[in-house]
Amino acid sequence: MSQYEMALGTLKHLLDAVGERHWAEWVQADLEEWRSWQSTRRHRSAYGGMGSINDLVICDANKHRVTTLQEGWANMLLRHLLGLCSHLAQWPEVTCRAETLSRDLGLKPSFLRPLFVDSTETYHDITVARVGHELLGRFCGECGRADATPWELAYFIAQDMIDVGLAEAFVENGGLAYIDRALGLKLDGVDRVRADLVQVIDESGIALPEERIWREPCVACGAEHGIRCRWQLSNVDGLRFVLTGGNLPIVLAGGERRRSGAT
Repeated sequence: MSQYEMALGTLKHLLDAVGERHWAEWVQADLEEWRSWQSTRRHRSAYGGMGSINDLVICDANKHRVTTLQEGWANMLLRHLLGLCSHLAQWPEVTCRAETLSRDLGLKPSFLRPLFVDSTETYHDITVARVGHELLGRFCGECGRADATPWELAYFIAQDMIDVGLAEAFVENGGLAYIDRALGLKLDGVDRVRADLVQVIDESGIALPEERIWREPCVACGAEHGIRCRWQLSNVDGLRFVLTGGNLPIVLAGGERRRSGAT
């Protein structure tokens, strides 16, 4: 079996697992085209343009079989598997090593796992360049309360922990067990990483209400409109989440400006 055919099977496994019927049927037809004609044309046509597979978002609101905390993991898996299938569709007869696939798909080793699970690094080893992704949340422009949701924390973790292990699992055995563990929030170290990050978030002055969506009024003062913002991990003053430089200056109702930190 070619890696291209194996990648289509892995993608279909994910789509079936979350109940995405339309694109699962599409990928099944792509598999049949490959097996019958050794052609990747139909699959390549799924990418690009309005309504393409690139527009697919896996979420409860779209009637998929995922919880709120699974959505980030499912969509990160989807993004990487689409990249894998698209990449292999260009060279369907080629067999790639895990290192090559990781490089081509932009998969990097986790930085959270050695920090919180393996204890092979400390926060002094962190750089913004290594982190490479951000925790989303919001500020209240009236009282300055900062918060993020469990969904946003799950997405932050998924961006990091769906790492080179995906390419390694794919090359070794197709990656189906890896997909199931990721969707089940059972990748090695996930629980430990989440628990430690919850503590870091608290120490950064960011609230993490269990049941909240960002459009709701501020739970502290009742203000209707929050300001969307992004944080990255920093080791400048211990391990903390700080606002990224890409945020617009935040001006509170009393005129105080905030940009570099939550408090």
